[in-house]
Amino acid sequence: SNLAISNLYEQAVYPLLCLIWNKDLNQGLLCPRPTRSIPAWTIDFSSAVISQNSQSSQNSAGAQTQPIWGQTTGLVGLAVAENPHEHLRILYTKILAALQDIPKDAAYRKYTEQIVNERFNMVKTNSQEPNVQKLEDKMKSGQIEEVIIQAESELSLARKMAQWKPWEPLVEEPPTDQWRWPI
Repeated sequence: SNLAISNLYEQAVYPLLCLIWNKDLNQGLLCPRPTRSIPAWTIDFSSAVISQNSQSSQNSAGAQTQPIWGQTTGLVGLAVAENPHEHLRILYTKILAALQDIPKDAAYRKYTEQIVNERFNMVKTNSQEPNVQKLEDKMKSGQIEEVIIQAESELSLARKMAQWKPWEPLVEEPPTDQWRWPI
């Protein structure tokens, strides 16, 4: 009765909903076991049976049921990158090109070039045998999809910094007590 319903929810419905929505319905967080490879779930709509397995099976009527396969980052709203090495190679090339518009002695350019060149070299050396897990371990910056988002944000910032020109002197001198606290 209630125990059977609770057990059904914990064993079948909840994991399936996590697969569909990729989040913990009770806490609004990620599912308990975020992985890149989701286990197969077979759904038999004719008898409302949901079971976890690795191969297709037959339902009570003898009809073939197919497993549901998918990949996930385990992060809500973040899809698995199709070709992360190529995507990062393009982004890092664009960042380095955008940094050319900034003076060589500007702190932002020096430190950003250093970080981007380090990461770009990691991507290049890992491109011969593209292994996402090895690249993630080398970079130590989260999942590769998060690294791609960081690179996209850095490209946007590099372009804005070239427009803002923070390395130029101020238009007018700041007040002498501007940074004095308390007033």
